[in-house]
Amino acid sequence: MKIIICGKSGSGKDFLRKKLQTKGLLYATPYTTRPMRTGEVNGVDYFFADEESYLKNRNTIFVEGNFFGWFYGIGKEQWSYYDLFVLPPSMIEKIPSEQKKICFIIYLDIDRETRRERLFSRNGVKGDKTEEGDSIERRLNADDKDFENFTNYDLRITNPNF
Repeated sequence: MKIIICGKSGSGKDFLRKKLQTKGLLYATPYTTRPMRTGEVNGVDYFFADEESYLKNRNTIFVEGNFFGWFYGIGKEQWSYYDLFVLPPSMIEKIPSEQKKICFIIYLDIDRETRRERLFSRNGVKGDKTEEGDSIERRLNADDKDFENFTNYDLRITNPNF
């Protein structure tokens, strides 16, 4: 069984992931080409890579996505070994149907105002900008679009205090 957590920015994906890890689930650290945020650790939060290296090793990727010009991916070996993943809808849609049969998808559908407050309270936020220079409002709007017709989940959590 593969457990996939999916949710908009600030919905609590990392909080839930860490809770599930304490219960023995093995988290597959994704690859990304986006810049590292304050407090993130390479190999723990993500495997950070430059775009050239990522593209050179693309044949080892099981499923990938592109957000704001950055690549995100889960390796084939990771998919076969690990049982806990955090993926956006666009990557969930790319999982082959035979593999989706062994997935349980948890959608954290938390209200916009709670997510906005969480994003503003994170380290590295100055005004309406994250440390990468991304606007919080742009992220919230992009998430609304990305999740507009998302129904591919097994459990939907709307309580922000889950």
